[in-house]
Amino acid sequence: MNAAVGKDSVTLLNSGNYMYWRTKLKAILIRDELWDVVSVPKTEEPTEACRKLNSMAMALITLSVDDNSQLLYIANCDTAFQMWEKLQKQHARSSFGSQLYLRRKLYGIRFASGTMQAHINSMLEVIDC
Repeated sequence: MNAAVGKDSVTLLNSGNYMYWRTKLKAILIRDELWDVVSVPKTEEPTEACRKLNSMAMALITLSVDDNSQLLYIANCDTAFQMWEKLQKQHARSSFGSQLYLRRKLYGIRFASGTMQAHINSMLEVIDC
């Protein structure tokens, strides 16, 4: 399922597409001049303009996640920055065990059939995790 974001559409975030979702939504946030609200924690009292930008970013993030599997992670967040961080922590693979698993998976990929581009894409999916 896709979420319409302006004239663009983003596949709703689910448990298996975080890397693609993050890349596309980040591009939309940058285009809409909302990325600073999402990427930098605010340390001082926000102005009315900052609150409005934060609300817009929160709406974009909320509308682009799957209601059944992802909304619960961000339901109690007060800022777009908190939402982005929670989703990143939930989906990012940074532990030693995960890194070892991904290395083994990458080294085990062999070209058997199909196109070379499909083979390269499967390798890039593992690398981007």
